[in-house]
Amino acid sequence: MFLKSIVRKLYLLLPSFFAGITTTPEEVYYTPLSSFEPQQLTHIQDVPSLEWLKSEVIQWKSFDGLEIEGILTYPSGYKKGTKVPLVLWIHGGPASVSHEGIYNSRLASEGYAVFEPNYPGSLGYGKDFLRSNYKDFGGGDFKDILSGVNFLIEEGIVSSERIVIAGWSYGGFMSAWAVAHDQRFKAAIVGAGPTNWYSFRKNPVWLMNNMGYSFKDWYKASPVRYVKNIKTPVLVQHGDKGKTVLPGNLIELSYALKRLDVPHKSILYRGQGHDFTSPLSSLQMMSDRSEWMKSHIAPYKP
Repeated sequence: MFLKSIVRKLYLLLPSFFAGITTTPEEVYYTPLSSFEPQQLTHIQDVPSLEWLKSEVIQWKSFDGLEIEGILTYPSGYKKGTKVPLVLWIHGGPASVSHEGIYNSRLASEGYAVFEPNYPGSLGYGKDFLRSNYKDFGGGDFKDILSGVNFLIEEGIVSSERIVIAGWSYGGFMSAWAVAHDQRFKAAIVGAGPTNWYSFRKNPVWLMNNMGYSFKDWYKASPVRYVKNIKTPVLVQHGDKGKTVLPGNLIELSYALKRLDVPHKSILYRGQGHDFTSPLSSLQMMSDRSEWMKSHIAPYKP
């Protein structure tokens, strides 16, 4: 009874994506557990509303009939029926998830549609979905991601000639894998991506749990194995103190791209690990990313 009385009085803290989605930066909200009535407690990041940005959850059927979800954020000033340039942003993990939020809107505010697919291996869709890419990195999940892009093209939303693929961590792996297996992308951004599963980190336990124990399978799923197929301009970004994915992955990929005369730029950010802790380094990383995209695909202008 004592515990129940405490629970009845508890308040639940909520991030702002429940209230503002793509229009409001994160703040602290509370609501009674007995009913969902969020009230804002803090005003740390009060900024003008970004009401002109639209974001929505979309669904499509993949190559095998499986229904997949993703987040699509339209560029500012988007007019229905217009084909716009796309940033295909792949979340990391792969056991993570993309959801609607203010940070999805940054690239959209620069003139790009942003598509974030929750491919097999993502959280929030059950255990079977989460483990469906076991020993299949770059296999079914890659096909599911491409099926989402094809869906947006068929819907007349995205220009097939103006697509950038980008991601961080596993998303960086997928970016490198994509341009080694598909020539549709005009530019790629490989952020802290494990491009060689042999050398991506000091402790291989995570890899064994997700890719099995076969070294041959590890190499088969490594983008560096297929680097000779890459023609797409690539930006490679990495923190020089990264331990989740070792910086050697940047060096290996960059050296291979240089030998093959593939247009590329490689940046190591001083003092930063897998997750950047310096606001200035984070801003520089995002600025470098935006500059790379704009140098290869012109943003949408309404």
